[in-house]
Amino acid sequence: TSTDLIEIVRGRDPEKQKAVARRASVQSDVADALVEEGSAEVAATLAANDGADISEGSMLRMVEKFGDDETVQDPLVHRAVLPVTVSERLVHRLSEHLKDHLLRNHELPADMAADLVMQSRERATITLSSESTEDEVERLVQQMRDNGRLTDSIIVRAACMGDLKFVEYSLGSRTDLPILNVRQLIHDSGPLGLKGIAEKAGLSGAVCPSNC
Repeated sequence: TSTDLIEIVRGRDPEKQKAVARRASVQSDVADALVEEGSAEVAATLAANDGADISEGSMLRMVEKFGDDETVQDPLVHRAVLPVTVSERLVHRLSEHLKDHLLRNHELPADMAADLVMQSRERATITLSSESTEDEVERLVQQMRDNGRLTDSIIVRAACMGDLKFVEYSLGSRTDLPILNVRQLIHDSGPLGLKGIAEKAGLSGAVCPSNC
């Protein structure tokens, strides 16, 4: 039973944990235990198992614990279904590695390396968002806000790339307004429309000048 398997996992024997992770069917509560109790090798084995029911929360926990380990990154990225929140978290982790690589191996000023990485990360995130459902975009925006990544620049980039869903949910998240109200304000040409909600969302004057 799941209870038996969880007890085995909590015994912290790596070989037994990997054996559980390789089972033809791994239920979500067992997968949760494997991610929490196991090593990167166990997590990689679990991620590579198409028969494992891994919840979005456990995938995020996997990225948090082992996101820098390529043996975990690769099978996780290649899973048949990968929630957009997990993809964004991976993009963030990988971009930080890219920045470190640029600083170590190329004669680039730190601010230039950081700017290049930020632009790349923002484009990748908006691409993920544009291919997602409204519920997924809402969760993505909330995750980014919670982690300090819902910046002015990514909201403007989303607008430039035509991802109106991301812009709407971002402004809604920043202003705590219902999404229907946000949509009405964005399309309102009056002084309290787009300009008003942009100001309420804290977008800087450089991003939204006085005549926008």
